[in-house]
Amino acid sequence: VWALRSPNTPKVQGTHPISETVYPGPVVVPGKYAVTLTVGEASQTQSFTLAPRPDLASTQEDLQAQFDLYLSIWRKLGETIATINCMRDLRQQLDGWAKRADLPEGQPIAESAAALRDKVLDIEKMLQVPDLRPGWPDQNNNGIRLLEKLGGMIPLVSLGDYRPTDQAHGVFEDLCSRIDAQVERFDELVSNDLPAFNALVNEAQVGPVVLRS
Repeated sequence: VWALRSPNTPKVQGTHPISETVYPGPVVVPGKYAVTLTVGEASQTQSFTLAPRPDLASTQEDLQAQFDLYLSIWRKLGETIATINCMRDLRQQLDGWAKRADLPEGQPIAESAAALRDKVLDIEKMLQVPDLRPGWPDQNNNGIRLLEKLGGMIPLVSLGDYRPTDQAHGVFEDLCSRIDAQVERFDELVSNDLPAFNALVNEAQVGPVVLRS
């Protein structure tokens, strides 16, 4: 039996355990599809049909509802991981500035960089545990954060071939709302705090911090 599945989510940057976690995409529902092969300026399209398993009792509508929720979870995971990686990149740059008190007017810059770095870290901690060490004791001591809670929905939603429950949709909406609140905090920091820090850096005539997406 063959199945088409969406690709895995990207990984969280780093070398600690959560950086090895990937979340698989949903299995495509039965139906008619087309694939196009392009080589240079030439392309060829071939249609094909994914047939349901003969023993499958679920309706097409049930499978589509399961796929739709899984896909929404998968997309939200990808967006959240991308934001976490932006946070990590910014933290790394700010950490470098926090250690450069030897520059002209370096002490105020170092202190401002450390304060801004810690603000970013506080937001990241709401989404996942930064720099988690291997082994269950560290996990138990820090608890499960929003990214892992969202990822934990995948095995529940994909269990069997059933339409997701109203409770599953409710949990997803709640987690999205809580994640969005933290992303909004980070966006406000990038819009307000980061330009203020870069203005301080520019006054010392050294290069600014650039957020890489």
